[in-house]
Amino acid sequence: MTTVAALLTGLATSLHCAGMCGPLACGLGTLAKSEAERLTAASLYHGTRLLSYGIIGAVCGALGQQPLKWFFDSPVVLLPWVLVLVWRFHGTIPAQLYGAPPDAKHDTEELPSCCH
Repeated sequence: MTTVAALLTGLATSLHCAGMCGPLACGLGTLAKSEAERLTAASLYHGTRLLSYGIIGAVCGALGQQPLKWFFDSPVVLLPWVLVLVWRFHGTIPAQLYGAPPDAKHDTEELPSCCH
């Protein structure tokens, strides 16, 4: 693949790839003097890329874990199930739950026949 083809492929797929990944990948391949060096450089590049994405994912997961704990350790986690039961046994969906004004002419909407 030529440098121009790599640039066009990067631009077609995403600007991130063209701006960050593309120059690094192209630069590693041009410095290698033999096929073994090229394979070593590519392996190190992809290995460290996987490691860095893994670390970033672990940090984001750790940061996102606390808000999920607040949600799952509170009674609000039962709200979707309560709403399902209300809709199932009441047979209608109050219009105010999906943003209709309180003075709407139709206060309820019938559920589809499969849900009765």
